Amino acid sequence: MIANFMAQDLLIICTAENLVAIAQVSTDIMMQLLDEYSEAQCLKIMFIVDQYNSLNKFANSVGNQWEPGYKNRTLTQCK
Repeated sequence: MIANFMAQDLLIICTAENLVAIAQVSTDIMMQLLDEYSEAQCLKIMFIVDQYNSLNKFANSVGNQWEPGYKNRTLTQCK
């Protein structure tokens, strides 16, 4: 599955996983982001992930149900 992602896609996915799991971006991933994107773009990426995560938590708190067949997946290859 991971082989189908471009390097930039995987970097953004790893950024999202970091933000959701530990509420921050690791130094390694941040350095990779800054190599690929401007500082403003990095902030936008983190803002969008955080907004989605906030909406997800809100939906869960009011009892929103997952779609039938949904499986929670994470990419364990993010460093």
